[in-house]
Amino acid sequence: MNWYFVYFVHPYVLIIISGHHYDQFTGPINFIANTYIRKAGNPLDIKYLNYVLAIDQYKSITRAAKALSISQPTLSQYLSKLEEELGTALFLKHDGELYPTPSGKIYLAACRDIRTMQQAFKQEASLLMQSEHIRLVASISWSVKLFCHILPIFKKEFPNCTLEFSEENHSQIKKMVTEGKADIALLADISPNGLPGFSQILGKEDILLAVPANHPFCRLPNPDHTIAPEEFVRHFADNHFILAAENSNVRRIEEQMFRQTNYFPASTCRIKHMNHAAVMVSKNFGITMLPASCAFLSPDIRYYQLKPRAYRLNLLCYQQSRPLTPGEQMMLTLIQTHYPMFQPSLSGLLQN
Repeated sequence: MNWYFVYFVHPYVLIIISGHHYDQFTGPINFIANTYIRKAGNPLDIKYLNYVLAIDQYKSITRAAKALSISQPTLSQYLSKLEEELGTALFLKHDGELYPTPSGKIYLAACRDIRTMQQAFKQEASLLMQSEHIRLVASISWSVKLFCHILPIFKKEFPNCTLEFSEENHSQIKKMVTEGKADIALLADISPNGLPGFSQILGKEDILLAVPANHPFCRLPNPDHTIAPEEFVRHFADNHFILAAENSNVRRIEEQMFRQTNYFPASTCRIKHMNHAAVMVSKNFGITMLPASCAFLSPDIRYYQLKPRAYRLNLLCYQQSRPLTPGEQMMLTLIQTHYPMFQPSLSGLLQN
């Protein structure tokens, strides 16, 4: 097994001595170290190792310089200075070509070892980068469709990355993000400051009123497909109201509207998943408020925009105080890029 003493003694001088020949070079090494060690400080640049390896490969300063895309004088000056600093020749010319001296062979062998180690490191680092584990959480219904859409794209770049996805409620997601138990989260909130320091706004999503198509209100002239809060008492006082889950964003909007208008539905029920609420409306079970992404086109439902407009904010949340991994950065980019594809056409819903 070969082993080497490695000295970084100059911004562009690397001294590598085989352990078997260390005694032969102790004097020159100590001289160079004492002379140049105070000038060191720049990290080793692998390109200078390639200079020497190219000279050995092409047996010519001119041909090596051309292959390296540098000038012949630059490479010649580098080799001369390197040999001067080492106190020994690395190459000798024979029949018009350069061949390594015994010292040059030692230097070249070590250069190749270092280049091999660098390549191995890059490969290992690349595999490590691709073997990330990213924890995704969401509380928004369309998030599952979004993740299913971008997953194949993400996996092409990070095939070894493990993605862990879970659906949690609003308060649980906030806790997971702030405590570092989730890497990326999709969250809806009625306030832009719902998770300060951890979130950015993807977009606004309208909250709509869903009414059974056979309700008398749907037969009234309403070209704008809007409804003001005061109209609730007049048109829906006797209707069953399907409430959103306790402490949800939609529920807060509902309760705010109830307080402002003194509207008290004849009867209510509470449902966790707003997609199910739309199905209940289509079956003439009652009316409800729901995010536009939970609405679906049906001849049995009519949708109305609240006036003034009510909406929730779709937030992209992550740990902004720490550097992102390459996988996290790509996942964030994919979410931001593909998010608009999963937002419904409001005009299409209202004109239904």
